Amino acid sequence: MSRFAFARTFVRRMAELDRPARAKLRRGLAFRPGEHIESISVVEPWIHPDAYQSERAAFYIVAGLMARDNDIILPKVEADDDGETDRDMGFSVRLLFKLSDESPSIERRFLAVLDSDLEQLPSRLGTLVSYVRSKGVAISYAVLLKDLQHWTDPLRRTQLRWAKSFYAAHEPNDDARNQPSQPSEGEQS
Repeated sequence: MSRFAFARTFVRRMAELDRPARAKLRRGLAFRPGEHIESISVVEPWIHPDAYQSERAAFYIVAGLMARDNDIILPKVEADDDGETDRDMGFSVRLLFKLSDESPSIERRFLAVLDSDLEQLPSRLGTLVSYVRSKGVAISYAVLLKDLQHWTDPLRRTQLRWAKSFYAAHEPNDDARNQPSQPSEGEQS
């Protein structure tokens, strides 16, 4: 089973949890991923024993965020077996940004998430996910899980991909589009 197929299965199972299990996971968000005893019984069976810290944290974070989501929408995402899709978190935040008349506060929150280390991530991402979902924008939790497993990658590929997804569809303003580019001081001859 591919990593993305496994993530989809995990997400479907988390979406089917009963209220007591969801409550355990919500309480677990107040702790570092994997340090809330009650959450361990729900999440740990899904994690490979040799998983890296960021992989382990991803399962706890996604499970907790899903448990807070009262109306989980599992979008029909076209993705290959590796989970390659344009429906990453950057895409969802971009939809929110457009719905909110391009509010600068949304961009600031998003950039704060991109700048988060693994310790800051649950809080910052949780705030952003709650806001995205409160506006009815779907989140692909399977893609989120796959992405978060690589959050600590030194090349920051997940953060770069999210940033590209967020900014890709933004139209440059008319003034910038109609002006010839000016060479910088270092480029002038």
